Amino acid sequence: MTRQKVVIENGYSLVSKTAPCTAEYRDMRKALYLITFTVTFLVGQRVHAGPFGLGVVIGAPIGIAANYHLGRNNSIDGVLSPDFGDHGGIYVHSTYLWHYPAILHIDHLPFGGFWGIGARFRVQDKKEDEVRFGPRLSGGMLYQVKSAPVDIFLEVAIVVDLVEKTGLAANLGLGARYYF
Repeated sequence: MTRQKVVIENGYSLVSKTAPCTAEYRDMRKALYLITFTVTFLVGQRVHAGPFGLGVVIGAPIGIAANYHLGRNNSIDGVLSPDFGDHGGIYVHSTYLWHYPAILHIDHLPFGGFWGIGARFRVQDKKEDEVRFGPRLSGGMLYQVKSAPVDIFLEVAIVVDLVEKTGLAANLGLGARYYF
């Protein structure tokens, strides 16, 4: 896909093609489509809070976020994402979380905390597929919206790649989930 530039000279419009869209532009457009779809889906749902939440996360990774509450203070979360890197691929992680409700109050809004341990699996499409797998340690803040079955979260994670290549990676994501 290319962007087009309209140039008006002496009342005439000419169309000239510019350079192809950048990868960042395509990634941002895909993320915007994902957010628009999710918000449209969520608005049409009735208010009923259940243990399963589904939404989006933006950052590293950008994808579909899910969370299933096992009890009051524990849950399992996960993200499924196309890998928007230079080579494409797929990204999946899942984490067992411990929750700490209302550890911080900002303008009378209670923010909970969480931390957990899990695993990340990533395949990058190159000339030959490159597989990465390793443990993932995460933590973050969570705000549960009082008037709707929605939570908003900020998460930071460290991943230790052990398969195919060893190394460290970091994730940072901001997201929202609707519970039903």
